[in-house]
Amino acid sequence: MTKNVYAKLEKRVAEIEKRYQSLENFVTSTTIFPAKHRMRMEDISSTFKEMSAVYQKLDDLTLADLSDFQKLAGLIDGEHS
Repeated sequence: MTKNVYAKLEKRVAEIEKRYQSLENFVTSTTIFPAKHRMRMEDISSTFKEMSAVYQKLDDLTLADLSDFQKLAGLIDGEHS
């Protein structure tokens, strides 16, 4: 069964290479479109300021989770008691 899957894959690759000359050309021509776009960047500092209090509250939970994980790992491999 595995051989059949690889044979189908190799056949598909051969078809792509025949049409596009290489897999690289296939990827480039099917993912890069002629229509250009622009990315607009916005200031996110106000959002960060609003969320910083939430992040600080979560910081203690993060440390507690890491501590619990370390204790759990120690129980499994005997490194910590």
